[in-house]
Parts: sequence; structure tokens; C-alpha cells
Amino acid sequence: MSKYEEISEFSRRLTTTKLDCGQTLRELTDYDGLRLWWFGHFDFLLFLLTLPEDLSKNHPKGLKFQSNILKLPGILFTCGNFCFDLLRKMIIKSILVFEKKGKQSGGKNILFTSSDLNWRTVQDHETGKVRKTDAFFYSLIKQMQDKEGLRLTGTYPFVKYAYPFGNALKSLKILIEKVKSPEINYRPFNLYWTTEAAKKELEASRHFSKIWKDLSKDETFRELCVFNGTDMYDIISKKIGFYFLILLPYAVKRIEISKQMLEKQQPSLVLLVNEYGIFERSLLIAAKEKNIPTVAIQHGNISRYSNGYIFAKDEVSPDGDIRAPFCPIPDKTLVFGEYYKGILTQWSAYPPECILVTGSPGFDVLSTIKDMPGKKDVLKEYDIDEDKKMILWTTQCLVLSDEENQKNLRTVGRALDKLNDCVLVIKRHPREGEKHTEMIVGCMGLPQKNIVLAPKTANTLDLIRACDVLITKFSTTATEAIAMDKAVLILNLSNEADLMGYVDEGAAVGVYQEQELEGAIERLLQHEPELAEKRGQYIRRHLFKIDGKATERAAEIIMQMLEAGAKE
Repeated sequence: MSKYEEISEFSRRLTTTKLDCGQTLRELTDYDGLRLWWFGHFDFLLFLLTLPEDLSKNHPKGLKFQSNILKLPGILFTCGNFCFDLLRKMIIKSILVFEKKGKQSGGKNILFTSSDLNWRTVQDHETGKVRKTDAFFYSLIKQMQDKEGLRLTGTYPFVKYAYPFGNALKSLKILIEKVKSPEINYRPFNLYWTTEAAKKELEASRHFSKIWKDLSKDETFRELCVFNGTDMYDIISKKIGFYFLILLPYAVKRIEISKQMLEKQQPSLVLLVNEYGIFERSLLIAAKEKNIPTVAIQHGNISRYSNGYIFAKDEVSPDGDIRAPFCPIPDKTLVFGEYYKGILTQWSAYPPECILVTGSPGFDVLSTIKDMPGKKDVLKEYDIDEDKKMILWTTQCLVLSDEENQKNLRTVGRALDKLNDCVLVIKRHPREGEKHTEMIVGCMGLPQKNIVLAPKTANTLDLIRACDVLITKFSTTATEAIAMDKAVLILNLSNEADLMGYVDEGAAVGVYQEQELEGAIERLLQHEPELAEKRGQYIRRHLFKIDGKATERAAEIIMQMLEAGAKE
């Protein structure tokens, strides 16, 4: 049994076993007919998966901060929370004064989740023009913005957390840019916060505080916190306590804000990405309650280990019911290829009619970009000699343990020391924090003349196009590299099975022992023809088609749902 399977089984046992009170932990999260456990489900599994091996020396990610919040006096936290919400709304209202005039108005409104992470500079590879926009939804915005009787409205929370302060300032800058954007209407989620939402959060807080007071003394709960012979009660109780005292009331508030937003915006359809996030799930629930059609678009690789998507048969309603005990899912989910439809319908519990294969709208650009010149420009930008081979490493530090990250960094560094004609470019995931950057710098001994630490905002597709070999563990960047006919190396030193089938399907080479890396890179630099053939087969199975028309297919489904909604 893999680590993921062990942890999934442990989590299910912990949350579905009857406790001394006669209810399960999941049942204790039921509120207003909804099972709020699903707001913590993804986070809890990720928390368990990334626990450090030595809990006595290493503190689990984020738990210290959450524990400190719980130490605050209740009245202080409540007042601070209220003031923070009020301040955000006031800032938003003052910024909306500068909104560009002449934007789309009237007609059917498509409300879409415009993540700050996806707000970045995008180059239109047809015109060569560069602009700041929502990089994920860019192709759909471009496809649909000129359709008569249709308008697009983006939304996302402004400043999710006050700490760290630097992130709050960055969120403010992005908000101003979004409001000034000529392409879309933008309404920050927090604009629709009301005192009624605050009241509902407070009521939920009182409700769940009473439950946690009893649950924290439950002997059966304590006994269930033993995993593989290790008593993890101290750590797990802090995490579950944070859910009951902070997260679940917060979810109730967000659902209320979502309802207010939908009431004001009156969208004909809600378009989602990252639909298992707290904000996104609250919007999904509110839309479902108001019978507004919902569509999610696959944004990354999905495997049978993707805890945001994998559910048991009794966890998802075949009829779309969102009431407890079920986890809400979108009406339609658009996926890259048949492979992912199989994962969601066979390994998970999604009804087959809810999954539609379109290809990836974000990959439409690959039909033209892979054959375009420009490698020299990328090498020049990073001051890389044209005679050198470029190895691109797209890191995933956020979802790996510190031990595995450090092992990967040392292994790559040692291999690079023996590859004299190569330069390593490290492209960090946008969500990786300063802690991970410091880890990379420390373990790799940066600065080094043969290592380039690219900005987190760097254009990943341009870097892939310029590289000779791409290294990752299970990132979607491997799929993009395969689509551009690049050699891919899967570095997995975890002693666990690969999460994606890149190696099993012959489209990539896997490295599972530290001493294997140097030789594997050297072989990949020889351009093996068998790998090229397997890459073509992989594309057909996972990406449907690289024909530049996935956006058209997605837009057609959205328009059909809008028309069906209008008839109803």
C-alpha cells in the first residue's frame, strides 16, 4: 500500500468512525444541511502527506501559525476579523472608482474565478502583443469577449490573509491592475461582505466551539489519532481544532458572501478553476443552491492520488445533491483527455455525464509555439551560452516534505557538477514561499555560474521551449514538455510510486536512486527515438488533440449550457 493510500485510509477511518458522542467527526461538521468537512478534506490530506519524518525536530507546515491564532482571546479574534473584513471592503470601494469605463455591460453574465496566481503577463503568440491578464482563462476570454449578449466578470478574494504583509501589498497591486483591465469586468469577492455575513460567522463559531469543547475530550477520537503505531493526537488535535474554531465558521461566512455576490451579479453561469479551494467551494455551493449552472476546467494533472478530486462512491451524489453527507461537485468538469475522465469516473465517484473531454484551452498555444523560433532569445535573457545544454527543473517544493526537497536539491547539485556542458535553470512554482527559496539557495550553494534561479513569474512555456531536458516529479509542466516533444525526466526519490504515468507509459525516464541521475540526463541528451514515439502516444491519450481548438470546444459547451439555462 502506498503512503497516499495509507493516509487516505487513516483519514477516512478517523473521520467516519462513530465517536463517544454517537456521531462521526464528519457528521459533527454538518451545518445548515451542508457537510462542511469538505472545506478541510483536501487540506487535511495534504497536511498528513507532508508531515516531516521526525515530528520532534520539525514543525508541520503552517501548524504553528494556526496554533498561535487559536491562542488569541476569542473576543480579540472576532473584533480583529470584523475590522479586517470591513477594511478590505472600504479599500475595494475606493479602488473601484478608478475602474475603466466602457467595459461589457448587459447580456448574460459569466462569473469566473480569477486567481491572483494566474494574473500575469501573457504574450499573444499570434500578434506578439503582451498584456497583463488572467493567464488561465485568457484563451476563453479572448474567444468569448466579443460574443454579442455576453459579458465576463472575474472575482477573487482581495488579501486572503493579513500576514505576511508583503503578500497583502502584492494582492493590492493585482487588484488595481484587474480593476483597470479593459478586457474584463472585475468585482473582488470581499466587496459583497456584509454585517449579516459576519453575524453568520459568529453564530457558526459559537456552534462549533461547543462541539470542539466536547470533541477534544473524546477518548475514541484520541485513540483514532494513532497512525502506524505513532500517537499523533497532539498534532492532529491542533489541526482539527483549527478547523472547528476557525475554518468552518470562515466557510459559513464565505458561503453567505457568495450568496450576496450571486444576488447582485445575477450570473447565468459560474466558471471555476481549483474548485476544491475554500473560496471556490463556497461559490460552488451558493451557485448550486440558486440553480446556476457551474463548470470547472481542469487546471493541472489529475491522478488517483489527487486528493482534491478522489472520492468514495458514498461521498458524491449521482444526482448532484450538495446536502450532507455529499461533497458538492460542478455540473460539468472539462478535462484534458479520456485518461482524466477515466480517473474521475473510475477511481473517483464523478458521474460520467458530468465529465466532458475538450483538451486543455491553455495548451492551444502549443500548436503554434513549439515550432516558433525563440530559443536563442530565452538563452540570451538568462545569459546562457548557446553551446550549453539547458536543463530545466520545475520544482514542487510546496507539496513535498522538507526531507525530500533537500534530498532532491543535493542530488541535482551533485549530478550537475559532473555535467560540464550543461546549465540548470530552476523554475519555482508560483506558490512556493521564501522558505523554499532559501532552501534552494542553501542546498545548491547559490550563486553558481551554471545554475540560474528564474523568477517565479517567468514564462514557463518559453523556458520549456528553450530547454533540452525537463526535470520534475509529477507537474503538469511534464505534459507541456511532452507536447513540445521535449525529453522529460521524472525525479522521484521518495520510495513511493509515481503519481503520474509519464514513465509507465514510456513518455519519460524515471530516476528513483540518487546515483542514477547523471547517467539518465546524459542518455536523454542523446534524443532517443523510442521516447519520441511514446510521447506522441501519450499526447493522444492525455491531451485529446493539440489542434489549437480546445478553447473552441470549451466555449461551445459553455454556450450550450447558457442556452439550456435560458430555456429552463
